[in-house]
Amino acid sequence: MTGLAPHLPEILLPEALEVARGIRDESDRATALAWLAPHLPESLLPKALAVARDIWSESSRVEALIGLAPHLPQVLPEVLVVAREFGSESSRAEALKALTAQLTPANVDLSFWEKTLQALGTLTRSNFLKTIPNLVPLILHLGGGGCLKRGVSRD
Repeated sequence: MTGLAPHLPEILLPEALEVARGIRDESDRATALAWLAPHLPESLLPKALAVARDIWSESSRVEALIGLAPHLPQVLPEVLVVAREFGSESSRAEALKALTAQLTPANVDLSFWEKTLQALGTLTRSNFLKTIPNLVPLILHLGGGGCLKRGVSRD
């Protein structure tokens, strides 16, 4: 299915999503979702996220979320909820890094920014530092250059 996704007419995409949902192997389901995501209309993306949320394996769920994240600006808060649920810190870190890569000043309000920072606060220092490059544009937008300089100079 992954090779077919770019060639499917839009009318068949809901059915393709249902086929992906029916894949028994969770790793294969996650891969199918990631490949299908760029071709789904916005109206199907929340359903694709629901399919990803139904994946029990954290590593496979992370794979699905990472594939979906670039195409989910309207459901980024829900992606954050899913990422925060991961018991494994490495899975949570990977999902949050993928999420932060999608954040822009246009799709983040102060409330969402605070929730994102709270989630990032659950990570070890080394995993948190891996997200910093993704956060710089938002830090500059929300707090200005002085804010970034003060944050870096505290170490």
